[in-house]
Amino acid sequence: MAEDGSGVSVLIAAAEPVEVFSNGLGQGLIPFAPEHVMLGVLPAMLHPAPSEIAIVGLGSGGTLFGAGGRAETDAITCVEIVGAQRRSLGELWARGRRPELDALLDDRRVRFVVGDGRAVLRFDGRRYDLIEADALRPTSAYAGNLYSVEYFELLRQHLKTGGLAVTWAPTERVERSFVKAFPHAVRWELSATFRLMVGSNEPIVWLPDTVQSRLTAPAARAYYRAGRVDVDQAWATIAAARTVTFEPAFDRSALTDLNHDLYPRDEYLAG
Repeated sequence: MAEDGSGVSVLIAAAEPVEVFSNGLGQGLIPFAPEHVMLGVLPAMLHPAPSEIAIVGLGSGGTLFGAGGRAETDAITCVEIVGAQRRSLGELWARGRRPELDALLDDRRVRFVVGDGRAVLRFDGRRYDLIEADALRPTSAYAGNLYSVEYFELLRQHLKTGGLAVTWAPTERVERSFVKAFPHAVRWELSATFRLMVGSNEPIVWLPDTVQSRLTAPAARAYYRAGRVDVDQAWATIAAARTVTFEPAFDRSALTDLNHDLYPRDEYLAG
């Protein structure tokens, strides 16, 4: 357990999987939950060369770890509003026998920043090849800040040319809000209950053979093996996913019932 003025982080480590809680809500597992890892893996393999990556939300570290599998990646910024989260993971790591945390917390490419993800993106002046959020359930307090049209527009403004923004799409309203913000968007239906959205200012190129070759390359295999991630299973999930593409010609004016900063409907459980 760790606590500071930003919040409380608790790890229940009596047995595997270790459960990770932040301010009383479950935020992940160790070994990493496949869905969290996939949020990082798929876009990292989709982008031609993701040199700089930003992850909003640390949690158990699953998405952060998933995004780090490309040799082309030089820097990963992970922004977490609960400063105690990194410390509690570090305390568990210090006990040993956690290969996932060896692979994650000893990665010199990773810069941990304590702060609000939106504020960091807006004011640090950087642009990124990938920006992802894996932070809050859509009904949690203040979650509207990470599922609104305005938030997604902020991501779009901080992408490099060809950059990709990524979100979990737990509701249809989140999906509509995301599509509203991006001229190019693709939905990956990775399971009956798990959808992932990728958006960009430029066309999103989906070449399955290329993605597979990147994911199954020896360096990627070695990286993910260190975190107990099965690359072949990850690829099988990606290959089986149904995709839906939204191009600029799609009529976004018809999209209604959206999340906005001043009315985050999912957060308010609005019907």
